[in-house]
Amino acid sequence: MIGWLARLPGLLQLLPDVTGMVFSTALCFTLAGIALLLPGQRPTMRRGGQTLIGSLLVLIASAGLVQHLAQIDLGIDLPSIHAWFSEQNPAPGRMSPNTALAFFLCGAALLLVPLASRRSVWRAIEILAFLILFIGLTGIVGYALKLEFLYAWYQHTRMTLSTATAMMVLGIGLWGVWRRLPAAAPLVKLQTQNRIMLIGGSIFFTIALVAGLSGFAIMQQQTEATLQNGLLRSLQNRSDFFNSVIGETSNIAQLIATRPAIYRHLTRLNAEPGNATELDLLAKAAKSFLPLGFSVVVFHDKRGRELVRAGDLAKNPKQSVTLSLSFSAQLIWQDGLMFEARLPMREDGQTLGTVVVQRPLKVLTNMLLDTRGLGETGETVVCAPEAQRIMRCFPSRLNPEPLRIPYEANGRPLPMSHALEGRSGVVTAFDYRRQNVTAAYGPIGALGLGMVMKIDSAELYQPLGEHLKRAVILLLGFILTGMWILYRLVAPLVQRVVESEEKYRAVSESANEAIVTADAGGRIVFWNRAAETTFGYREREILGEPTSVLIQKEYRAAHEEGWGRLVSTHQPGILGKTVELRGLHKDGRRFPLEMSLSAWHGGDGERYFTGLLRDISRRKQAEQEAHHLADIVESSSDAIISKNQDGVVTSWNAAAERLYGYGATEITGQSGRLLLPADKQDEELDFLERLRGGEHFVRLDTARLKKDGTLVEVAVTVSPLRDASGEISGTSTISRDISERKRQEAHTRALAVTDELTGLHNRRGFAAIAEQQIKIARRNRVPLHIGFIDLDGMK
Repeated sequence: MIGWLARLPGLLQLLPDVTGMVFSTALCFTLAGIALLLPGQRPTMRRGGQTLIGSLLVLIASAGLVQHLAQIDLGIDLPSIHAWFSEQNPAPGRMSPNTALAFFLCGAALLLVPLASRRSVWRAIEILAFLILFIGLTGIVGYALKLEFLYAWYQHTRMTLSTATAMMVLGIGLWGVWRRLPAAAPLVKLQTQNRIMLIGGSIFFTIALVAGLSGFAIMQQQTEATLQNGLLRSLQNRSDFFNSVIGETSNIAQLIATRPAIYRHLTRLNAEPGNATELDLLAKAAKSFLPLGFSVVVFHDKRGRELVRAGDLAKNPKQSVTLSLSFSAQLIWQDGLMFEARLPMREDGQTLGTVVVQRPLKVLTNMLLDTRGLGETGETVVCAPEAQRIMRCFPSRLNPEPLRIPYEANGRPLPMSHALEGRSGVVTAFDYRRQNVTAAYGPIGALGLGMVMKIDSAELYQPLGEHLKRAVILLLGFILTGMWILYRLVAPLVQRVVESEEKYRAVSESANEAIVTADAGGRIVFWNRAAETTFGYREREILGEPTSVLIQKEYRAAHEEGWGRLVSTHQPGILGKTVELRGLHKDGRRFPLEMSLSAWHGGDGERYFTGLLRDISRRKQAEQEAHHLADIVESSSDAIISKNQDGVVTSWNAAAERLYGYGATEITGQSGRLLLPADKQDEELDFLERLRGGEHFVRLDTARLKKDGTLVEVAVTVSPLRDASGEISGTSTISRDISERKRQEAHTRALAVTDELTGLHNRRGFAAIAEQQIKIARRNRVPLHIGFIDLDGMK
């Protein structure tokens, strides 16, 4: 409503090329929404408001239906509000008949709400809500199947997509009001089984409808593609033919303009104007070209004066457009298409004169008027661009006179506009007659012309419409038969579900484990909240389904075989035991389960099986992580050792075996002090104290004893191990052999202070020793003597 009053197209067309609802439709939705939202705390005001709004809806909808049925205008369409917006509706502002019918049903339902205490009225409101929902669904189906293409009348009477969607919401909202009626609560309780059957039937109806219409939609798309491809190929053939005829004509015209004999005559006539002999020869030459299909050939001298003419020159053509050729050429309409060209005649860079030719193109005229293979509404149109986005079109089968029309109609581009912009393709749109057509478009070579072949969509899709009628009849028969079979098969199951629901609900809803009960046929009859969390299925989705839907597909055959054995032998091996299996979530996720199964007999004598299922994904993940961590530890190149608080080795990896020489079996359970040299017996206690003091880890380069008694230089990193309460329960030690690194460091230090050749101290080594000795002498206050021996001179 705001979009219409404020003239905001963005609020009217939420999707491109999808018409928005008219003002009266928006007004009715607003009134219906207010009626549904009236507060229930004030029953009197609610009933009065719903009665008033219901009366208004019935009045507006009745007027709309009368306008359609009687083809009259009652002045309720508000055309002045809709005049600014370009649309194809011949009656701007008028709601479609199915929309008016839905609002009439909604108004009637609101009027019946105060009388809902009676069972018949309560049921009538439910039916009305369902019909409104169904009307909205058919509107969406109309868009999906493109019924405006199948039936010409549908484009002006269809429900818009936004209206159809909102109508479905309105039906659901009205059904919600029906469910909340206080006076109808006892009836709702009595109709529990019937409601379940109705919902099941509705689901079947929807699935069957969607499946049937989807199949038809696929067939429609394939047929549509075939029709459109055929139309496009036909256009390309005609366009190529049109271009070749123009090309052939222009080539012949150029041959006339380049004849050497003509050049000689023109040269002499330019030198001797009025030379009778040359004029006679030139006239004969002009006449000789008429058998080539030209209606007129005119030669002019270099001053532009006419010399000779053969044939009659067409004057004042009804239509004339310029062709994109290397010389001045036009395509004109004079009782048919005609080629006209003015070509200069030059020799050695000098202009001798010009020749003007006209050639009727009867074959192209016939092609424009030929509709073989295009049906009753087929048409071929050729146009050329003009300034200010205007196109000039030649006469065609449906329009015997030339046209000057804009590129757009009602704000939407015509198919010809795409062709004149150099694009090719097929489009379904409105043409210059404001008819819905399927048009193939494309340029005609490089002539600057565009060609469109089109046919009214209603005629093109007529075969699909005939198929749709038969398909709908078959589909309705299938749906009705299927719903009857569904009722006969599901009614007993629904009865058992209702009886067993109360029996298990109290206990199961408080359980943390998923509790699932199935009958002897393997159909699920009970499903608690924990099962919903575990498997993702809601209770209403899973009841009546086989238990195999909870199991991976590759195991279902084995499951069904085992279930048959479970029921037939009455001595299954899994009763009373806990087993692990793989479950299947609704979203396709697989997860591990732990199940305990028990069997019992119901009051109806049937045998039932109840399973307690627990998702053990976290436990399995923890085990997997533990195994993964163990693999990492075992494959590490560093020695990884864990000890308890008493220093006893609890784990020992392969790298520790290689480093210290002890095998895991002989060292595990022994004290870690076996690895400590005599001078480092207190290191482990110091590490533990530092960790208890808050340090996250301790690093140290130290030495350890190997099994053979030798020392090994190691870099040690000690980290705390904590229990569930966060207290330190032991330590983890990572050791790395750094013996080679230590040797390299010592070697590097030696190289810095000694001579590599002699091994004696070099200047840096002497300076370091001398500085150290000088400091000692000064501290002890004793003399220091330094002797220097020059080995070269022995002094």
